[in-house]
Amino acid sequence: LVQSGSFSGETTLISRKGERIPVSVRSVVHRSADNSVDCISTLMRDIRAAKLHELALKDAAEAAQAASRAKSTFLANMSHELRTPLNGIIGFAELLCDPDVAPLTEIQAEFVQHIVHSGKHLLRLVSDILDISKVEAGRIIMAREAVVLDSLAHSVLAELQPIAERGRVLLVGEIERNPPPVLGDVGRIKQILYNLLSNAIKFTPPGGRVCLSLSRDLSICDPTDKTDGGEGVLFKVSDTGIGIR
Repeated sequence: LVQSGSFSGETTLISRKGERIPVSVRSVVHRSADNSVDCISTLMRDIRAAKLHELALKDAAEAAQAASRAKSTFLANMSHELRTPLNGIIGFAELLCDPDVAPLTEIQAEFVQHIVHSGKHLLRLVSDILDISKVEAGRIIMAREAVVLDSLAHSVLAELQPIAERGRVLLVGEIERNPPPVLGDVGRIKQILYNLLSNAIKFTPPGGRVCLSLSRDLSICDPTDKTDGGEGVLFKVSDTGIGIR
């Protein structure tokens, strides 16, 4: 006998009681020397348990996806409701910091500053969660606008300076003046820099140093983009902390 081929697949058998039984089928065709079919050997295996397990996994995955979509949609819809009271807390706390509005003692002013910083930190955390939920819900919108990168970098450094000082970390900037303009989402760029720098500050021990540098870089321009001016801008965040592999 000369084995000439095999095939496999799945089918459904009907029992005498009318029950539908899924089975896997594997058949091998054997031919004689004159190439005529001599026999076909077939193996069938009952796969009802496997099919039930597969169905259970599919149902569980669909339920998890539905729950995730519901969560993402809920948080995306709650964006305004969550941010509004937080902005109110921060706004009134900043108002209390104005000596012309509400003269405070030195210790009171310090406590109000803590409220402002903590409120802004909480707002950033809430915004991060909401942004992720918007991405998952397919509702995020990326702006495309002119971004002045040097002033943006200085703004981020100024916001993080109090956090660095509390951790006794030296936060410095090496910002090139008048870098080439870029088109992008100013809020997202700021968020990236803030996340990188705040993480660097967090994992740098007291007495350490965190640096944000901004410079022109010709190597990162896109030669295929006809609108590209031929210059790129490179941000670098470095620190003296434990580092990342």
